[in-house]
Amino acid sequence: DTDVFHPGTDSTFRGDLGVRPDEFLVGCVGRLQPVKGLEVLLKAAAILKSSSPGYRFVIVGDGDDRYTRDLFALRDRAGLGDDVLFTGFRPDIHRAMAAFDVYALTSHSEGFSLSTIEAMASGVPVVATRCGGPEHILEDGVTGILVKAGSASEVAQAIQRLRSDASERLKLATAARGVVAARY
Repeated sequence: DTDVFHPGTDSTFRGDLGVRPDEFLVGCVGRLQPVKGLEVLLKAAAILKSSSPGYRFVIVGDGDDRYTRDLFALRDRAGLGDDVLFTGFRPDIHRAMAAFDVYALTSHSEGFSLSTIEAMASGVPVVATRCGGPEHILEDGVTGILVKAGSASEVAQAIQRLRSDASERLKLATAARGVVAARY
């Protein structure tokens, strides 16, 4: 619903999480299940934090208890305790999407990704792995950036590229929103 998921900012969501306006917020929404590849996102977060300050990451959703514990442990081992936030289930996904600077989908396998469409409708540029569904939704370099599944370094490079190029973020987000309005 493009009346619910639309471009804009939601500083209250960021404020609720303690994310400053000058921090670059990378977000992900979905079930916490091994197929979602969230360990790849955490490894990409570690790469990005080691090379540049000012990143924050938020993972919205809940799921498999064991996998969630493993993700928390990986986050803590990587020294990302203050940098990667887990919100659990939230009914206000539209607010989360409006707060993200980039949306990251790091799945190992994915069908039709509703969260990718919601990010696109929200005017948030998307970095997604080539894992099935995203290749049918995004056009690489036009409506998003597609990277190799399982590659934390490629995810990190794509996020860094978007952080350093505001005009590319705007170009991708504008084109993606147009596709959502026309196709979905």
